[in-house]
Amino acid sequence: MVTLTDKALIDRVKLGDEAAFEYLLERYEPFVAKIARSYFIDGFEREDLFQIGTASFYRAVLTYSEEIDSTFYAYALSCVRNEFVSMCRKHLAQDEYVMLYEDMAMVMEAQGMYTAPTSVLLDEVDNPILHQYRLDLKALLAEDSFLSELEKACLEQFAYNLGRIEIAEKLNVDIKRVDNALTRIRIKLRKRAP
Repeated sequence: MVTLTDKALIDRVKLGDEAAFEYLLERYEPFVAKIARSYFIDGFEREDLFQIGTASFYRAVLTYSEEIDSTFYAYALSCVRNEFVSMCRKHLAQDEYVMLYEDMAMVMEAQGMYTAPTSVLLDEVDNPILHQYRLDLKALLAEDSFLSELEKACLEQFAYNLGRIEIAEKLNVDIKRVDNALTRIRIKLRKRAP
């Protein structure tokens, strides 16, 4: 198999030849490992990241076609990098969500409006504590001078567990405007905290 081209190996992988994939992975493993080593994501060990890179590489092998205006090398490494970038964005978005949620909880708790739930409750839509939190949040939104109209709209959607992309789509605004509004809200909430 040493003499087989990438295309020949890819064709064999698509027919179910596991040995062809192993050889192709061996050929590209240093590049996949290098990309995996360049990322740090909380909760993931180096071996986990390498496995994610390998899985992404496998998907690249299965989806590659000569009709793509790129070499397999460029396509595969782009797929692996994109997987890590996507993971980082999701991880950062989750962290941002938790930080904003905790900032709002801190302000409301300081005002005697609310006892902060644990982050486990974030996805529990029918939880009575989270329901009360949302009611208290609506009271905060009713204050005229605290938030701009866009900030209020973003915060209201955020309170119902919508992510940044979903908020941008729902409000028909650019995602960057949503990011900026959520950042301004966090800053205002921190300034307001005693």
